[in-house]
Amino acid sequence: MIPGIGAAIGGLGGSASGGGGSAIYAFLSTQADTAAASTTFILSFGTVGYARRVFLGFAVGGASTNITSVVNNSVGATRITDGPGSTAGRQGLYYSDVPAGVAATFVITTSAACTTCVGSAYETTTANMVLLDVLANFDSGTTSMALSDLAVAAGGFVLAHARAGATDTLGLTYSGIDTPTQDDLTTSGFLKVLSKSFLTTENADTNDVAATLALSNAVWGLAASFFVHVGGMLNPADKAGPISLSNINLTATALSAGSSTVKTTNSYSGSEKLYFEWTVNSSGSFFGAGFGNSSAVLASLLGIDANGIAIYNDGNVYKNGSSAGSIGALTIGNIVPIAIDRGANLFWCRKGAGNWNNNGSADPATGVGGIALPTGMTSGSFFAGLSLSGAGDQGTVNLGASAFNQTPPSGFSAWG
Repeated sequence: MIPGIGAAIGGLGGSASGGGGSAIYAFLSTQADTAAASTTFILSFGTVGYARRVFLGFAVGGASTNITSVVNNSVGATRITDGPGSTAGRQGLYYSDVPAGVAATFVITTSAACTTCVGSAYETTTANMVLLDVLANFDSGTTSMALSDLAVAAGGFVLAHARAGATDTLGLTYSGIDTPTQDDLTTSGFLKVLSKSFLTTENADTNDVAATLALSNAVWGLAASFFVHVGGMLNPADKAGPISLSNINLTATALSAGSSTVKTTNSYSGSEKLYFEWTVNSSGSFFGAGFGNSSAVLASLLGIDANGIAIYNDGNVYKNGSSAGSIGALTIGNIVPIAIDRGANLFWCRKGAGNWNNNGSADPATGVGGIALPTGMTSGSFFAGLSLSGAGDQGTVNLGASAFNQTPPSGFSAWG
């Protein structure tokens, strides 16, 4: 889950309203290019006086036709998804950041000539709007196809898009507490394309979107959720494959065995004094939290070499592949405060309100009793992160968006 972009919108201003009554996104319109058999289609959604991010959900007609590129103003649009498996490329969700006064005109190129391209566009001007989750599915013959367990967050929104044959009755439903708004239903050529959207008012990750048909025919569907994030989180675009993110990208779970690390979205490169907390959610084999530099390998563990340092659930702080101290073994529910002073190049951690580094004299506020950072961590950029190794290993970070369990040391700031 959540294999998407993890990128915030920077430098946007102005306002956008509509789109199911929302002030954080707006439905623009649906456009169709059906002039003649072609491999190039143009969908234009106008010009406004403010910068915005424009999302385009679209489908192309053709049994063996796939999307090969999507470009806006000579710049490639960012792909969120173009569908599942062997049927990928018949339907897509992309976005492009469009400056003020510039038209949102998308040029879509396909692998073979077809006669239909239908797309619905949405815009947002909300800063720090990030992708939370994206699902895509296809069924060659059904009356109901689920997009299961879509993660949503309060204060965000969902875009849902489905494609079926022109003669069928096509619907989209949602099992959560919020009600989708039908933004458009277009029949063009042999395609029927449905677009819905809605604001999300709950935090959940078990609700389903379903595409429904009156006839048992082929159907494609996709859904993506977005939310306004304040501060850092674990980065869905900067993690090893076995890791799944949930809880608004603050919880990491290992889906299978294998050394894997996920980084935070934000990093630092100066002499900062920073603090975050790690909650142990499982009794897994070997997993931990700490810091790494730009050379730290995602398909590995923090602390395995000189590129990182981390506290693990066995209670040991590891750097250069060896233990550099212990705070005692950790169990489910333990909250571990973690502090780093990059000016003094020192690391501290503790179990709950216990002694820092299991030393009664240690104190990050006074710079006493810290564990020296490995050489690779003493300069350059660095990130916070979680490392997991066994199926089911799970941990949660609090980077400061919510109240900490313990008070950060004097002079230290939340990771943010």
